[in-house]
Amino acid sequence: MLYGIIGLPGPLTSWCREVVASILKTSGISAHKAHIPSGLGDLSKELLLRDASHLVFSVSRPDTRFADVLLQTKKPLIYAQTDPKRSFLHLTNSGKMDPRTAVRSLSGDCSCISKFIGAENVVQVTESAVRQHPDSVVKAIAKAHGVALSEPAVQQIIQALAALAGQVSLPENGGNDPTAAIQSKFPEGIARCATFLLGGFEGHLDAKPDTPLIATKELFLVGDKPEDHVDAPLDMTGRPRFIVFGPYIHIPVGTWLVRLVVSFSEEALGIPAVVDIGASDERGFRELSRTHIIASTAGRTDISLSFQNDNPLASLQVRLATEKSVFDGLIAIGFAEFRRKVAETDEELEVLLPET
Repeated sequence: MLYGIIGLPGPLTSWCREVVASILKTSGISAHKAHIPSGLGDLSKELLLRDASHLVFSVSRPDTRFADVLLQTKKPLIYAQTDPKRSFLHLTNSGKMDPRTAVRSLSGDCSCISKFIGAENVVQVTESAVRQHPDSVVKAIAKAHGVALSEPAVQQIIQALAALAGQVSLPENGGNDPTAAIQSKFPEGIARCATFLLGGFEGHLDAKPDTPLIATKELFLVGDKPEDHVDAPLDMTGRPRFIVFGPYIHIPVGTWLVRLVVSFSEEALGIPAVVDIGASDERGFRELSRTHIIASTAGRTDISLSFQNDNPLASLQVRLATEKSVFDGLIAIGFAEFRRKVAETDEELEVLLPET
């Protein structure tokens, strides 16, 4: 038998995995425990290597096929709802990832997990519930799996896993305010990068799918020096080329509108450029949408593109390239905002377009 936990990397997901295994143990079931990276192949590999009759697994980024299977089975799934900013601190504190890599990785995790929000077979476990009412949480998980626990058994599980539960709110994992913890630990740009994007994903994981996702300039790369992230206005002088590209994040499946916010100097006026958005996955790179612009006003310019994303693990990049040689001009990168596009609006206006 398989018993699944969906959740971001961190102590809450680990705690839920241990709780499920402990509940099964009270019924005489000995289960192997493991974290599955992403797909059905990873799950099959774990089962074959361990030769386990029962497996309690957690997964942070179930790919599309794996997610569809988990939802179709109708078997209970435990959703460990962790603040993405807390997971960011967990990953960076452990030394597993640098800050930008952690932000990009968590965007993929959140995009995959968002598919499970509100599903009938999902039991939600929150950080606050584990801190304040762990007995109720353990009982709810047991009930979902058809196990009736005695009160002594509930308390035994809580006490055995108290240290792991306590890690959820440790100061190094964000304490009572993960945003403040990030702002105090990291330089301003990195803190802004993490809190803006992961704060948006926090909304998505809290059943607010229309929350905008904002990728700040710290996630963009310099066209002339692709090993460098943007930290200052960029010189557009020279041959036609890519000036900037990024942010290499992931977003949930759906129809989206991306708004790239930049600022042109006076010298850049009249320069023609192309802005596109593309996705990279196992199919390679493919362009999703593009537009041509001419810098007509010094200062802020908003450039919008609509596109369809069909893979939550596709890495997205917005690119801006000049179309002719430039003699002088600067461009400052602000941010890229991703918002879900309301399809109903287009459907309502469809009657205004004559047939051809």
